[in-house]
Amino acid sequence: MCRNHYQQWRLSTPKDQRPPARPGASRLSIDERFWQRVQKGGSDECWPWLGAHGGYGHGMFWFSAERKRESAHAIALELATGIRRPAGMYCCHRCDNPPCCNPAHLYYGTPRQNGADMVGRARNPRGVGKHNALLSEAQVVEIRTRYFAGETAAALAAEFGIRPGHLSNITRGRMWKYAGGPVGIKRVPKLSQAQRAEMRARRAAGASAKELAAVYGISPSYARNLTRRAA
Repeated sequence: MCRNHYQQWRLSTPKDQRPPARPGASRLSIDERFWQRVQKGGSDECWPWLGAHGGYGHGMFWFSAERKRESAHAIALELATGIRRPAGMYCCHRCDNPPCCNPAHLYYGTPRQNGADMVGRARNPRGVGKHNALLSEAQVVEIRTRYFAGETAAALAAEFGIRPGHLSNITRGRMWKYAGGPVGIKRVPKLSQAQRAEMRARRAAGASAKELAAVYGISPSYARNLTRRAA
């Protein structure tokens, strides 16, 4: 039977009803099962994992029913040193090759060490280095400068082809943190009673909320709400 049917049969059949193992049949140890899936080379070479792979190119190995699947490179270091990966630690590569299972290329490190290693080897693209970047650094600086000079978020978002929420993250410094330009929260200017009355008059004369927002340096929704209120 195929592997899937065997697993279904095994899970649905009590142990005392399963047939005995074939005479002479041997069960491979964890070490044997693991290393037969590793292409070993020289002591300084990478040893690629030949089995299944998971996220980020790391190999995956079924350790046991209790521990289930784990990263192959972490198991390689555990089998070589006899030390299981401590809680909260990562198994890091010195060779920067995710499938590598050579214990000489591996070490246990903290999340901070792993992050510093990633930055040091330029494995964390940012800005225009990302495949889905919509803006350049110069455009980000221009957006921030123009936004804090008085232009509305809606107008800038439409001009640069991004969502208003995306633009808000840029102007507040949540995205493109390393780029230049002013960041923060732009306070809505306080309008005098005379300005509010003038806005309502212009609105009644046919001016749109978008036009009023551009004149008074506020958002269209704020202009719309002000003109709806009683003086």
